[in-house]
Amino acid sequence: MSGWRWLLVVLLTVVGLVGPAQAAPLRVEATPLFGAKATGTPGWTSVLVRLHNDDDAPRQGEVVLRNNALFVADGAPRLLTRAPFSIEPKGEVTVQLPLHPETNDSSISFEVGLREGADATSFTPGPALGLPQTLLLDLSRTSRIAAALDGRAVLLTGSGAWSGRGPTTDDKLSVLSPSSSATSGDLILPDRAAGYFPIGVVLSTSRVLARLTGAEQEALANWVLGGGTLAIIPDRPEDLRAGLLPQLVGGPFQEQPPEARWQRGKSFRVEDPEGGSYAAPTIITRELAPSAQLIGKLHGYGGGNLRGSEWGATASYGLGELHLLAFDLTEEQVLADPWTQLSTLELVRQAVARRNVFATSTPISAQHPESLKNLRRLLDPNESSRWAIGVATLLLLFYAVLAGPFSFYRAQRRGRPLRAYLTLPLWSLGTLALVVVLGMVAKGINSQARRLTLVEAGAGMTRGVAVRYRGLFASSTERLMVRGTQRESVLDLLTTSEPLSRELVVDRDGARLERLEARPWQMVLLREDGFAQLGGGLSVVPSGEDAIVKNRTARALLGVVVKLPGQPARYFERLADGEARRVSDGARLDPSVGLGSALGSGGLVGAAALGVERFATELDHAGQRLSAAWGAVEDASGPEVNWWPADVPVVLALMEGGEGKLRDTGMQLREERLLLRVLGWGGVP
Repeated sequence: MSGWRWLLVVLLTVVGLVGPAQAAPLRVEATPLFGAKATGTPGWTSVLVRLHNDDDAPRQGEVVLRNNALFVADGAPRLLTRAPFSIEPKGEVTVQLPLHPETNDSSISFEVGLREGADATSFTPGPALGLPQTLLLDLSRTSRIAAALDGRAVLLTGSGAWSGRGPTTDDKLSVLSPSSSATSGDLILPDRAAGYFPIGVVLSTSRVLARLTGAEQEALANWVLGGGTLAIIPDRPEDLRAGLLPQLVGGPFQEQPPEARWQRGKSFRVEDPEGGSYAAPTIITRELAPSAQLIGKLHGYGGGNLRGSEWGATASYGLGELHLLAFDLTEEQVLADPWTQLSTLELVRQAVARRNVFATSTPISAQHPESLKNLRRLLDPNESSRWAIGVATLLLLFYAVLAGPFSFYRAQRRGRPLRAYLTLPLWSLGTLALVVVLGMVAKGINSQARRLTLVEAGAGMTRGVAVRYRGLFASSTERLMVRGTQRESVLDLLTTSEPLSRELVVDRDGARLERLEARPWQMVLLREDGFAQLGGGLSVVPSGEDAIVKNRTARALLGVVVKLPGQPARYFERLADGEARRVSDGARLDPSVGLGSALGSGGLVGAAALGVERFATELDHAGQRLSAAWGAVEDASGPEVNWWPADVPVVLALMEGGEGKLRDTGMQLREERLLLRVLGWGGVP
């Protein structure tokens, strides 16, 4: 054999022994997007997964997240969250996965793994989840306010449905900063509004806000639309005229002299450092005014929808608020002033208290099975087929009489007493067939779905935040795939008492639940958090001591209840699209409707129940079991929601035709109700 052939044999042997080169494993770093402190609040948040590819070849697969709190008895995970990834050679990518903790136990943690092709998933533990805290998110790369305000007491009154805790008088503020990309240096912020749920206030300069684009800009705007509080420090003149900020404010605005009232003293409620304890602090009142140096640095703003406030200028955007701060918290001299610090803490306190006004802010994990009974009764077809039990009971009684005494008596009369034993199987089979047919008629042969949606919006807004309760009823064992209504929606089973496994998949098209197995004739109840379109919105415009309500939603409104501040509630059975009515023209409701409101400029003191039983008769004239629908939503939202804030108008209504859907998850949509709750003044008459 020639030399080159020997060389070829040796090379092939070496290659065969060594084998193909193994790809280097991907390096994985998984942390909550805003740190462990942001995971203690029951509700949606985001986990940030960074993937580093040290290999020379591209890689793709799925990132898998599992919450250690969500396991069934046999140890299998009940909820996996998956998202696809694709990473270039020597590259780095970040993936955001939605997560909703089920408890406030700090020992609960999550695990993150990778799945490439058919390979098994290997999980790596993530950090433990935190405890509930009051959070301020500072979008500065290096937060200066953290040193001055982190750990300071924020005096909260009442209890918050969003917090998952009982009444509290004291909470400590935690100042957070977002992560940034290692390659571009850009801030990494939530790509869905649900990722901001734990945050009380977002603080940013106008320069940083102007840099947001795409999904991150949309998510922040949607969060404010749904009731969030955004505090802005205008630091560039051009941001006052163009970009996202004028859109949120309602038009271009300009700087103007500060209001004279800011120079006067103000009363602040603070902890007495020398009295009380952490569990029961002593609260004192402190009179404080800005220092002479600070007064010369204050700014005022006017234009758009801005109005003067204690912090500068404020504009409402949907259910949320945007504050243009009169003081620049990025300047050390301004931040060192005690008046500035206490004013900022007061802003955080009000932002947290405002969330109790919104029924849609109740987190999914705070809705206990006991509070969902009426909701299940409304959406479960089994509840509407209970008549079949009575009919089946009568059939069995007739069977017992006919197959027993009647059959033997008849056989004996004919002189053949044993013949009754021959007819007995026929009676049994006939009764069995009737019971089966009765069950098919009552339960239905085809799968079906029902929906109950609550939309909350500001007056005149074309979009509102929506919570969709979706009941899916399969007539046979099916593995369901349930998609969110919009890309920004997140969804899951409403309660974890359901012993069902499922996988939440997140990709560029949105979120969807997969591998959800529905039992025959058993309703699966889900909750979807997202947004809904309202056409031109519902306008509530003041007219002297009265107000004009105009329907521009492109659908008729039924069972309309309007409560103006300081006035009795009024009722309209129907408000057609395009119709405008004076509130005083409506029928008076029970004088007790809306009483007990306790939300004023000072913040939340107590919660006013919806009290639908006080006007159930009027609502049911509009049909569609309207009072039962509002009652189910009230129970599911919890007792801490203040349904009737005292200082703004409140409108309740049912949108005729709902969202116009015909099918849900491939099933016929039998019933769809869309309840609308509008707060505040706004719109055009």
